[in-house]
Amino acid sequence: MRTDAIIWITLTRAIAPSTRKSWLPIALATIPGLLLTGASNYARTGSALNSGYEIDFGTPILTGLYGFLFSAGKSVFLFSPLMLLYPAAVRKLWSDSARRRLVVWSLILFGAQLLVYSKWWDWSGDDAWGPRFLVTATVVCLAVVAASEYVHSRWFALLAVAGLIVQVPPLLIGPHNSLMAVHLRNPAKVDPNTHLRPPITLDDIRFNPQYSQITATFEMLLFKASDGRLEASSSFIRSFDPPLRPKEIPIAFSGLIRI
Repeated sequence: MRTDAIIWITLTRAIAPSTRKSWLPIALATIPGLLLTGASNYARTGSALNSGYEIDFGTPILTGLYGFLFSAGKSVFLFSPLMLLYPAAVRKLWSDSARRRLVVWSLILFGAQLLVYSKWWDWSGDDAWGPRFLVTATVVCLAVVAASEYVHSRWFALLAVAGLIVQVPPLLIGPHNSLMAVHLRNPAKVDPNTHLRPPITLDDIRFNPQYSQITATFEMLLFKASDGRLEASSSFIRSFDPPLRPKEIPIAFSGLIRI
């Protein structure tokens, strides 16, 4: 439960077809969420109105927008490849009056979440697998893709397979293992200009393809599967000192079974 969910609920209420009679069940349906949010806030901070999060919209908006859309470590199109079909699906469905409201909802929700969270001080929502602040909007955008004719296309099948491939490594070794390894082991990269070894930072994970969650998680899985023989081919694995060992990487099937 998140306090900012009230924004997305309000947008949904404004766009969804409804009557005056539907206001009461909509209002009643928000009460459990408000109570749980208040109880959670009180447990953490002693105040039902204080979440404990710093309210700071200090990130340059272009940084957040680039991060969400194009960065190597947090792009919504990398973590959900089917999102690449979303613009074309919007164009196709706009002329369909029966589905136009769904399209409008997706556009407003995606645009609002993108703009709000691009300014947030922790725009990437770390530690997390992918751009977690855009999960709600992504689900709605993918509903638009599913409602379009592209669902029967070759592109849909190819991108769905690509999305599956992206998600397999985090399911096998855990979505946060590469991040936790950076936090706990402080691996270093080699500066090409000074040849110094500064530590890998959160910005490297967000923006540098060599250290993004996707590539790092793939490399950790391959390193584990090869029993360490692929260490030389991975700049991420080579960055650890002392060296990372295959036995330190657990196999975690959806977090339920760990080997």
